[in-house]
Amino acid sequence: MSIFFYIVGSLLAAAPLIAGIILKIRPPKNINGIYGFRTKLSASSKEAWVYSQKICADGLLIYSIPELLLWGAVLALSIIYLRGYGSVSYTHLRAHETSAH
Repeated sequence: MSIFFYIVGSLLAAAPLIAGIILKIRPPKNINGIYGFRTKLSASSKEAWVYSQKICADGLLIYSIPELLLWGAVLALSIIYLRGYGSVSYTHLRAHETSAH
């Protein structure tokens, strides 16, 4: 596997955690079209906006935990696989050819 796979996979796995932390620390104060969890219902009132930002941040943080654990397992298994099978020598498969002649 290439290092690109590990980097992109790690960034994608960490994205919900980063987004959840940002929304938790600095939730958008006003209803806007750029930053925050935006739906028609969340933009219907200031109270709905504040509530939806809190719920979205909590949901992202909760969702990111199993995702990061799963990605960590994928990384660990791929490293174990590459360590065990990454440097296989195929010379033993030709041993019977040299001994017969």
